[in-house]
Amino acid sequence: MYCPSHVFSAREMAWYGGQDYRANYNYGYNGLGDDRLLLITNTLSAGGWMVTPVMPSSNLGLGCIVLLGAKLGVGIKTSTLAVPDAKVAVPAEMIAIADRKGGDQWTTPVVGPGDPGVRFDNDPGDQHRGGANVLFCDGHLEYRAQARWKEKSEAARCRWNNDHQPHRETW
Repeated sequence: MYCPSHVFSAREMAWYGGQDYRANYNYGYNGLGDDRLLLITNTLSAGGWMVTPVMPSSNLGLGCIVLLGAKLGVGIKTSTLAVPDAKVAVPAEMIAIADRKGGDQWTTPVVGPGDPGVRFDNDPGDQHRGGANVLFCDGHLEYRAQARWKEKSEAARCRWNNDHQPHRETW
């Protein structure tokens, strides 16, 4: 799922060696909610660095995260289980999928609120006039500036979590 309207700048094309990495400018799934996915780069082998995903202990998002491996199409199923529809407390307020702008193939499918003032690969996008389009569990869409999706307020953070609670412990 990549953004068909993204046009690479000359700087981006140079960074990616002229290859089309449009898949890195795509849509992310809210699998973790307001929690974080920790990636540990631990060993260098002939095939490159070995990255170990460490899942958070909570299951605040929609769950069922699948991470891409070092080669496109190679999947690593993680331990986060899919969240049943009935567990989503307020579907009209639960973020399901959002524009995102990242460059890391390990976190490409994941989107989360991140931290204001800090750029993460799984942040909501800013490529549409500084903001992102977000699809909610009830099927409606909203557009807001990236800063609004990332803001550390109870009202904003509740929208990332299936229990509709802010979970300050994850901030």
